[in-house]
Amino acid sequence: MELILNGQYLFKAIKAGDIPEIIKFIDQNKYLVAYKDDFNQIPLHICAKRNLYQLIHFLLSRLSSLDFQDSGGRTPLMIAAKNNFFEFVTILLFEGADPNIKDVYGQSASQMTTNDKLRMVLRRAQILHNLKYFIRGKDFEEFIFNGLDYLFKRELEMDYEDWINEGEKILKDIS
Repeated sequence: MELILNGQYLFKAIKAGDIPEIIKFIDQNKYLVAYKDDFNQIPLHICAKRNLYQLIHFLLSRLSSLDFQDSGGRTPLMIAAKNNFFEFVTILLFEGADPNIKDVYGQSASQMTTNDKLRMVLRRAQILHNLKYFIRGKDFEEFIFNGLDYLFKRELEMDYEDWINEGEKILKDIS
């Protein structure tokens, strides 16, 4: 019963954007980081709705997965993309969020955003993630990080076809 009351209070604190209170509550009870509401959403989902990107690293340091899906199949990445929260999406991608996951309607994060630049970033991140079948273990994590870093630095300089060609060239170099 106490966990439920604390979880409800935590969600109120998140909705109010009270970051010190959120941190205090989760530090006092580590299980609250995975507390689910009636929609099967955890605190990271609610933070994605409220654009509380300041809490991502804190929550991820205590969570086992950042790709947790709610009852509609939405991940925090999808919710942030739907709300066009570019910085939130960027952080989640660099932390390893999978942009290929689909919700119960078969939509991925790139299909949920209305921001063209964000859609392009998410589609290119999907391509990077699809390369995981060719790259093993730790090399994949480094590849994703470097690929995303490259993506964000060169985003405005390259069109989609050039980016694909550059990716194919990089793949040939590492294989």
